[in-house]
Amino acid sequence: MSQRIERINAWFRRRAVEIIRFRWLIIVAVVVLNILSIPGVMRVEQDNSMEGWLLEGDPLRLARDEFEEIFGNNDYVLVLVEADDVFSSETLAMMRRLGEDLEEEVPFADKVTSIARLDFTEGTEDGIIVDELVPEEIPTDPGALAEIRARAMTKPFLVDRLFSQDGTQAAVVLRLHKYADMSGSEARGEVLVGAKVNEILAREEYRDHRLLSGGMPVFSAEKELWFKREGARLFSLTVLVMMIVLGVSLRSMRAVFAPIFTALSAILWVFGIMGYTGVKMIPMIATIPVMLLVVISVGYSVHIVTFFKQHFLATGSRKDSVAHALEHTGWPVLFTVFTTVLGFLSFTVVEISAIRWLGFAASGLVLAAYPLVMALTPALLSFGRDREPDPDFARGGGGRMETGLVRLGEWVRGHGRVIIVVFTVVTIAAGISMTGLVVDTDSLKVMGRRVPFVGKIFYIADQIGSLYAYDVTLEFPEDGMAKDPETLRKLDALARELEETEIVKRTTSITDIVKDLNQVLNDGDPAYYTVGEGRDLVAQQLLLYEMSGGSDQENWVDYDYRVLRLNVELRRFSSTQVEDQLHYVQKRCEELFPDARFGLTGIIIQFARMTNYMVSGQIKSVLIALLCISIVMMVAFGNVRLGLIAMVPNIVPVVLAAGMMARTGITINFTTMMVAPIILGIAVDDTIHYINHFKQAFHRTGRYEQANRETFRTVGTAITMTTVIIVLGFSVFATSVSKSYSHFAAVSIVAVLSALLADYFLTPTLIMKTRALGEERQKEIVMTSETTHENAHGHVCPKWMAHTFDNRFRRLFHPPQKLLGPYVPPGSTVLDIGCGLGFFSIGMAKLVGDDGLVVAVDIQAEMLEELEKRAERAGVAEQVVTHHATPDGIGLDRQFDFALACWMVHEAPDMAALMSQVRSLLKPGARFLVMEPRMHVSETGFEETITCATLAGLRLTERPRISLSRSAVFERPQD
Repeated sequence: MSQRIERINAWFRRRAVEIIRFRWLIIVAVVVLNILSIPGVMRVEQDNSMEGWLLEGDPLRLARDEFEEIFGNNDYVLVLVEADDVFSSETLAMMRRLGEDLEEEVPFADKVTSIARLDFTEGTEDGIIVDELVPEEIPTDPGALAEIRARAMTKPFLVDRLFSQDGTQAAVVLRLHKYADMSGSEARGEVLVGAKVNEILAREEYRDHRLLSGGMPVFSAEKELWFKREGARLFSLTVLVMMIVLGVSLRSMRAVFAPIFTALSAILWVFGIMGYTGVKMIPMIATIPVMLLVVISVGYSVHIVTFFKQHFLATGSRKDSVAHALEHTGWPVLFTVFTTVLGFLSFTVVEISAIRWLGFAASGLVLAAYPLVMALTPALLSFGRDREPDPDFARGGGGRMETGLVRLGEWVRGHGRVIIVVFTVVTIAAGISMTGLVVDTDSLKVMGRRVPFVGKIFYIADQIGSLYAYDVTLEFPEDGMAKDPETLRKLDALARELEETEIVKRTTSITDIVKDLNQVLNDGDPAYYTVGEGRDLVAQQLLLYEMSGGSDQENWVDYDYRVLRLNVELRRFSSTQVEDQLHYVQKRCEELFPDARFGLTGIIIQFARMTNYMVSGQIKSVLIALLCISIVMMVAFGNVRLGLIAMVPNIVPVVLAAGMMARTGITINFTTMMVAPIILGIAVDDTIHYINHFKQAFHRTGRYEQANRETFRTVGTAITMTTVIIVLGFSVFATSVSKSYSHFAAVSIVAVLSALLADYFLTPTLIMKTRALGEERQKEIVMTSETTHENAHGHVCPKWMAHTFDNRFRRLFHPPQKLLGPYVPPGSTVLDIGCGLGFFSIGMAKLVGDDGLVVAVDIQAEMLEELEKRAERAGVAEQVVTHHATPDGIGLDRQFDFALACWMVHEAPDMAALMSQVRSLLKPGARFLVMEPRMHVSETGFEETITCATLAGLRLTERPRISLSRSAVFERPQD
């Protein structure tokens, strides 16, 4: 498994070389694609309608279509008029003008109803007359106005519906035709209606009046506009925060620019494709995947930049550091992209089209960001000069953060039992708390009154208006059955039952008209405000009403008097109460109207249905995400135990976040329901990086303790920075006045921070306690350029084996003077890396002469002791200095005219780091000969060695033919 990972890492290193070579082409290509995407982004259509949240073929959509075929559009606009006296001549004149403007200018306008334009039914000697309550010429006489008010008050079904009891409020209600097909339009029907209404109310002639617009069309229009502005504000603020954090932490303009430009490019690509293909955007939740993309792109880039920075400080070689960074982050970042996409795709099982859209959009953004991050970030980092290595990093240490994280890792290793107990107790407590989670999609609770349009809409609903409503339809088997007095009395009884419940504000049906007709025809006696006796009587009353010019019955019964409609307006939306009431209504309709076909439609039904979808969808999406990511973990790590361990620290944050929600009263709604799959997709990223590097370090060292130290030192910095960036990115949501965003921020921050703590404490503890990677092996040491590491290959040449190829017969194949003479002139200072028993060291000592020097370096002291004896016998002891490498590195601070590495580079676990240090030990213009044994190193493997040396800043000058070896000569260019 470790060899497979090494091959994958080598593949990413080769890609880094290609990226550096074609960096300008990559940058130009991305810019061109961005430009081509802009027209597509401009074409993206928005969908804020509640129907857009339902799937095609959903029973609710079918029920709405059937309802509209009979009764038309059940959307309406309500303008709340507030005045000292709405029955004053000035206010009545204003309402009449407003009604005319609304009917003439608002798209899909049907009919306006207000006290200034009200069909008023009165009795006469010949029957009834339907005329306007307010005459065409509005009177100014107080007595006439008082009479109009008194007449209006005789209609109980109008009081606190069209005007308030105290006469300080009135409603101007605009009924609408069915929305036409708006294909090709920049806005939907209800949005056009709402926007036009607000435009009319903003005119000079209405500014001096207290007018507030409401109704679903206004709600949709203002919601779309608000979310567009709020989304732009949050996006801009997120980008600014990211730039500040990156600038302060990384202190590099390239490190700041690369991830931000990557995120912006991915957004352009994905939304450009949406615009070109006609896929609509849902602005209410579009901000979330966009913000997620920004923090994810920055997180991916930070992993690359962090590894680049650590290696660059250690070696001073920029291009080699770029290759090193991509080599060590390419595979885990690809792995995290895959798991993140799986987390987002789990949304597609939710039976809400908007949530499915979110899943596909977020997945597309992540997939677009990956190639951009992996190409743009290395390309931009490769520009610039090399520098002198930082001594702290060159010795294998690091800065304050790295040192602190290593100490933390040591503490974690010694407190495993305490860590497991603490996490177990906290998780169980959170799991118990999460049983109190509540699902609620009430806009007031989801967004809150601080959102301007929400506060206004619900203020209207608190007065004589309403926002939430549903319609009950009853279809009878024969025409005319809807006129039956017994049927109407049952309908009226059902309406009265509902009005007695806590959440119902009022009901409206054909019975209001029938009861008013019966009262009018009986001299206005309130005792007759009931449904008349006898089917013929009711039929005659309705016929008389129609002949007199009345038309309101068309809103409540179909032309054939076969389908009845009961409209129920609610004070508030409570998922539990509404669900209970809908079951009650269905049960009562089945009891009262056994022969009728029962139906429900309306916005509140959609909310209730989506609540059920959310509950089942939340469970399914989390379970699917857990299952898929677990399987991927097991396969990718090649270890079932390790795959299961990797999931533990990622389940814990979900449980803790859910427990926090229950404790603080945050409900599950359209935004908070996204947290669990998102956290499973994002938080698992850090776990993957940690386990991937822990596993590689363990295979290299064979020791859990050493693997833990090295992982905390290298990966700890990256996952800490990415967590800080994600937390600050989510914190931007907390600045919104919308509860949906601020709650999402709070829950996400808790989940991400707990995920980091789990990765710090729980992940290493579980790995070490369970011995998930197998038993430790005995240490075998091999010298590398940065420090003394345990051999990645489990092999080092012992002293006894050195005699088998360090003898007089070897001179037949590798004569030192002939082989090295062209590179080692007299008086030069040379370096023999991995000198062994000194076969080449003694040969080079004879070449440099009395004025030269050979420094022979090896990790095994017994080798160096034997070399000194051989040098004494050969008469070159004065020219040979041995140097024992320490755990802190080679430990030389001088420069050489020539360096040799014979048959040892393939044993170095970090070849790139070795090449970088050799470069720093060479004088400008000095050469470096690398020889590798053909029996151990393939041609492909040796090409990788050449690539590493090239990226370290060494120039390949020749490929000499040397027996039994693959060889290359490099030169350090003149600075």
